[in-house]
Amino acid sequence: YALAGRVPARPGRRGDEMYILDGRSGEHDWKGLVDVQSMPAVLNPVDAQGHSFLVSANSDIVDYRDYPHYLGQLFVPGFRKQAIHEQLNELLSKDGTISISELILPNLSFRDILAEEYVKFFKAQGPPKIDSVAASKRDVVLKLYEALVQFDGVMHEASAGAAIFTGMKISLRRRLLRAGLQTSDMTLSEDSQALLYGAGFFKKLRMINYLKQNFLNVLRILQRGNKSWWLRMAGGVEQLLLDAYVEVADIMTAACGANPAAWRYGEVHHACFVHAFNSKLGASRGTFLDAPPFEIGGSSESPNQVGVVFEPFEAGDEPYAAVGAFASARFLFDCGDWDSCRSLIPTGQSGNYQSEHYLDQLELFKSNKTKAMAWSRNAVVAATKHVMHLRPAKQSLSGRLFRVVRQVLMLAVAFLVLQNLEIILSFIFRPSFFLSDEEDEHDHGDGM
Repeated sequence: YALAGRVPARPGRRGDEMYILDGRSGEHDWKGLVDVQSMPAVLNPVDAQGHSFLVSANSDIVDYRDYPHYLGQLFVPGFRKQAIHEQLNELLSKDGTISISELILPNLSFRDILAEEYVKFFKAQGPPKIDSVAASKRDVVLKLYEALVQFDGVMHEASAGAAIFTGMKISLRRRLLRAGLQTSDMTLSEDSQALLYGAGFFKKLRMINYLKQNFLNVLRILQRGNKSWWLRMAGGVEQLLLDAYVEVADIMTAACGANPAAWRYGEVHHACFVHAFNSKLGASRGTFLDAPPFEIGGSSESPNQVGVVFEPFEAGDEPYAAVGAFASARFLFDCGDWDSCRSLIPTGQSGNYQSEHYLDQLELFKSNKTKAMAWSRNAVVAATKHVMHLRPAKQSLSGRLFRVVRQVLMLAVAFLVLQNLEIILSFIFRPSFFLSDEEDEHDHGDGM
């Protein structure tokens, strides 16, 4: 592995590049580029189990405790990386090899290690005290808790625990953020609140949608208990959890009924591949240019990453609609046998919605399958269904005469322009073309 891009050597405090900086002093100017020899690179790394492979998964690729150069900080937490690493080690433990059919498995994994850590915390806190909860909701809240603490962390569309966990992490983060902002001395403008929570122009830019690492920070705040200022502002651990349990119970009951054991994540988590022009043309979500919505599992922290909208984008969206980022394109490469490579693009090979290849791989995506990739000439010929021939058009005699006449006329116009260039330029640059009426020296008086 070698990081191929060039990286600027930035002075100043790490992280400052995320803000608008004063460019006048030169204090923040780049100091050249990081030397190529100093860029991250590794050859045949071997892990503690003696296996050799590389995993990135959008996580950090260096340890800043011993790497001297700054590569930025927009890395996601390492939960996806850890899940893939552990699964690859499990696959390699048999005979030290992985087949192309096994290589797809980490791509399909819905394991969420962050969810596993949350469940440990919820278990340690014990059942919620429901004395203050309306009598009609108490049974649902307790059953919700039981389903949550039995959750194994696999974000499958059939899982009740996956739905409850998704609701809990979203509710906890929103409640902590709002409690802290409302009780601090800082007063947010309406635009700032809209950017945080999503409204009007900021509907699809809402900040809390994209600060994914906040879910990890929320867990850290919870683990600190009432030592955390954020938790004290939200009423303490016990009250915050109870409020979130009741909120999720209300949302899920409205969507799936009053029996938490029968809830399904997929009922409130539909994937929808949205075309940029669809809504602009007046079509509703999931119709016309959009792919039809379908149930899906996954989270932002599972290897098979599926985005979650933390507050519905549009009226009618299910509570936790999956219209955020997807790990949707799948490619499996076998460098020893290129014709055994596999791929998948769920929205299809063609961008023309009238083509038979528009959305034609969606069913493969939904069933966790891939298609063969033809690499060698023999494989390409064997897989060919249509051939397009590009040849110069054969023109009739009249067509050829038209081309000759057109070229002669163009030459004649060009000749006339050159012969009268001085007159044309003097006409174009007359002062009256650029002066106002008051300044025009060719003005013919007030009567004109």
